[in-house]
Amino acid sequence: MDYTTSPVISRIVWCRRQRAKACTEAELEAWRAEEKGLRDAVLHRDHVNTYRHGPTFILERYVLGFQDAKALIRAARATRFGQSSRNRTYSHNRFQSESCLHYPIHSHTLSWFFHNSSRC
Repeated sequence: MDYTTSPVISRIVWCRRQRAKACTEAELEAWRAEEKGLRDAVLHRDHVNTYRHGPTFILERYVLGFQDAKALIRAARATRFGQSSRNRTYSHNRFQSESCLHYPIHSHTLSWFFHNSSRC
């Protein structure tokens, strides 16, 4: 499993659990649309036009899943990049081999990222 899709897969499983708890057909369809949006983002597909002809709340849930998956993938890549940069060492000169420059991704940075990501 790719490290970037793991959070999305967890979210898909969560949507399935919520779908099992749905009380109405509309709620069931909304969870199903969100799950499809998550899956389509991982598979690099965009079926938003399919949902434009249906109820607005279903379209909104599909777009929510699609955009959230894209954000989760970007965050996983950024976190992975931050972790790999911590493991690198950069020499300023030939006598100084243990100098380490890194720029870690902190949790408050990711919170800002999710809070400020735009939604269409």
